[in-house]
Amino acid sequence: MIASIIEELPDKDELRRLMEKGGCMTTVEELGLSRKIIRKTMQISPYMRNRLTLMRFLKMMEID
Repeated sequence: MIASIIEELPDKDELRRLMEKGGCMTTVEELGLSRKIIRKTMQISPYMRNRLTLMRFLKMMEID
């Protein structure tokens, strides 16, 4: 059931287009942070909120 829902999602290019149209940031560089801070932010971000996010999932899978 989850796989069929995923198949219905727009592809990455369409998602990026929609995010840009909505005024969303689509890269970490757009945050205006230094490279050092961005790296640290990516390391701790999975633990900042109590929810399963892609960043937390990546940490669980030990993927850098």
